[in-house]
Amino acid sequence: MLIVPSIVLFSPYFLFIVSITHLNFLRIINNEEKRQLTQQSFESQLNYQQLKNQLSPHFLFNNINVLTSLIEENPKKAVQFSENLSNIYRYFLEQEKQDVVLVKDEINFAKSYLELLKDRFEIGFNYSISVDEDAKEKYIVSTILQQVLENVVKHNTINESNYIDVKIISKNNFLIVENNKNSKLKTIQNSKKGIENIKKRIAFFTDEQVIIENTEIKYLIKLPILEKL
Repeated sequence: MLIVPSIVLFSPYFLFIVSITHLNFLRIINNEEKRQLTQQSFESQLNYQQLKNQLSPHFLFNNINVLTSLIEENPKKAVQFSENLSNIYRYFLEQEKQDVVLVKDEINFAKSYLELLKDRFEIGFNYSISVDEDAKEKYIVSTILQQVLENVVKHNTINESNYIDVKIISKNNFLIVENNKNSKLKTIQNSKKGIENIKKRIAFFTDEQVIIENTEIKYLIKLPILEKL
């Protein structure tokens, strides 16, 4: 006869203890999830920064080599190249502080870089840019065009007899870079690292894939444009 009153008496207390225990358990799980997300976020930021750190030393090293050659071959042109390189590298460093930039800013930077290549290769290198005004007000991963253009130079023979024509356009929310091919006889096997770097950097900001069309006569890469930051 005493069992029922005991159950009635202790049930609220028991339920209270169970509830508190459950809530505490949920709090522990929530804190652990937050810790894991924080750790993942930190690791992602670290990984992204490591990807970005691969850019500027490569950029500077390549162009200093060009400048050194020009000093011996054409001192006057070397001075002009040096001034352009200084301005571009200053802008490059400013943009490097931003993970994502306006397309119009990236295009302006690309123009400067393309002019540098034009100074270097003269009539062997030509380019054209046609980007919609709407696309210019959207966003893209910073300094990504510089990486793409570096790959063009790396993989192709460029001179008076072997010209390269680069076209940059916007279409269907992609920034598209296309060039004809004069592939070098010896292709560097680890050259795909540059493209992998591009893909990984873009993957931090969008699920849209980088699209590549590579044929015997042309190379085309489509870079996703971001609607917003």
